[in-house]
Amino acid sequence: MKTSTLAILASVLSTIAAAPTRLAPRQDGIPSTQEVANAINKWHSDVSTVNSFLDNIGDFSSSKIIQQAQATLDAVNDEPKQLAVLEALTDTNLGTAGQAAADRLKTTDNFGGIKSALENIILVEHTSPGVDLEDPLASINQIRCCGVLNDIDLVWSAAAFSSGIGDQVPTAAPKPKPCETFSCA
Repeated sequence: MKTSTLAILASVLSTIAAAPTRLAPRQDGIPSTQEVANAINKWHSDVSTVNSFLDNIGDFSSSKIIQQAQATLDAVNDEPKQLAVLEALTDTNLGTAGQAAADRLKTTDNFGGIKSALENIILVEHTSPGVDLEDPLASINQIRCCGVLNDIDLVWSAAAFSSGIGDQVPTAAPKPKPCETFSCA
């Protein structure tokens, strides 16, 4: 009796261990259509989190700024992970413009610049609450409004349409209010 129970248990455990993870990449390493959709939708959520922070920072207390800036930083740190999923489609699927946009997004001036500005906001609010945050906010808006969001549009659109889901996922990043009036000259 003990032997058969152990054999069944061992069989079940080996089956569970061998089962693919929910979002495991295909054998060829190219993400599935569902993985592409999930990456775009998660990245859209990340962009919306950043936008919300930029749109509402003037309404936050110092402690709320720190809390919201940290949540925004978490979203910014997640964006390269979603980009990596979409980049796995290869430059053939992203096309020349989509791959060039992906390459630009990975530079330290883009995701890294936004991350640095958010870290600066958190540091300033911890050490000198109420200090003018105009410079780090202007830096974030410059980077996002004048480059990053346009590059995200190119990557999402290329990934979505090459995967056949262009009508099922966002193909353009939402823009925060500051981009409506921000000068990129």
